[in-house]
Amino acid sequence: MSVHLPCTVNTPYMYGAYTIDVCLVPARCTAVVRQDFAAEGWQGRGMQTVKSENIPEINASEMREFIRIFAAQQQKNMNRTVLFCLLTSAFFVSCGVKKQAGNGGVTREDLTFPVGEKIESPAFSGDAYLQNLIANDTLFNFPQTNCVTFSPGSHSSWHRHGGMVVLVTGGVGIYQEEGKPAQVLRKGDVLQIEAGVRHWHGATNDNWFSQVVVYDMSWTRPEGLADDGDNAVADDYYDQLVLEEYAHPATADGLMFATPDEPVSLPTFTGPVRLAGTLGEENAAGAPSLHYVVFEPGVYNAWHSHAGGQILIVTDGVGYHQIEGQPVEVLRTGDVVQCPPGVRHWHGATPNSRFAHLAANTNPERPGVEWYELLPREGYEQLQKGDKR
Repeated sequence: MSVHLPCTVNTPYMYGAYTIDVCLVPARCTAVVRQDFAAEGWQGRGMQTVKSENIPEINASEMREFIRIFAAQQQKNMNRTVLFCLLTSAFFVSCGVKKQAGNGGVTREDLTFPVGEKIESPAFSGDAYLQNLIANDTLFNFPQTNCVTFSPGSHSSWHRHGGMVVLVTGGVGIYQEEGKPAQVLRKGDVLQIEAGVRHWHGATNDNWFSQVVVYDMSWTRPEGLADDGDNAVADDYYDQLVLEEYAHPATADGLMFATPDEPVSLPTFTGPVRLAGTLGEENAAGAPSLHYVVFEPGVYNAWHSHAGGQILIVTDGVGYHQIEGQPVEVLRTGDVVQCPPGVRHWHGATPNSRFAHLAANTNPERPGVEWYELLPREGYEQLQKGDKR
């Protein structure tokens, strides 16, 4: 018995004598999870999935029973082939699959990085927002860095620019390179876009989406590169997307980016920290490498200076930072710290919060870190009284 849900995306699944071609309608509003079918005895080929921790798993038992009943009713006059069409997500809702917006979709309030100002440009469909984080200058020589936020269903047009690194900071988004499948991006993903590659990105229709983009502003369109013509991402194209999950790194403990399971102990820190290389030296944006540093509550590092300077992008929790001779700063997610070359500073967690940041040692042609004394514990413990915000 063949049960077919016709549309632009069909995925064969078999159970005994039955075959179901599961249709994702619309692809961004449903979740069909491979292992749920397998657990019920289904076998699938070439599954296209849209998966989110915010969407209930599909109830394969209910779907299987529905198919059996429907097929039995139609068998006599359909010659053992049943064709039926479900062009809304109502069937999937009845089987335990709900649209993200109606079942815990990521809201604007869930995002932790600053949303910024609305982008007024015909190159965007829907409401998108821009917050400048780091300006490219001659002191740090770090590429231009912005936070771009998309409201549900909003997206850019097709476009090209200099090499870019995308750091996903919240929500659920879509990225597609020309000629390749559209991919689902989630918090913690790190994506590199080579210079000149035509692509577009945006949010899924039921989630807000936030990404930090680090990119090479100096790129110019090469001579001989043909004009792209119409760059619009049409509504019908967006609505019929077949989405594939990006190769998401494994994150844990609610942290934004992936880290090792075990912390390390270093003499220049007051307690164990987790260290991870989030972005290597060779990257599309031409940025210095980025290291992810996670401090447990109450852990901080010693006074130190960087020959080429350092930039910190706060990703998790609440922390402290102090440049010598200046007041202590209280840092929260989305804050950016810039410590000039050769200047002493220290940073770490507050007593009651885990704290994590991405760290870039700028001007990498001038490597080197000088470590000094630790801030006395009694001085650290007095900081809560002087928090500036």
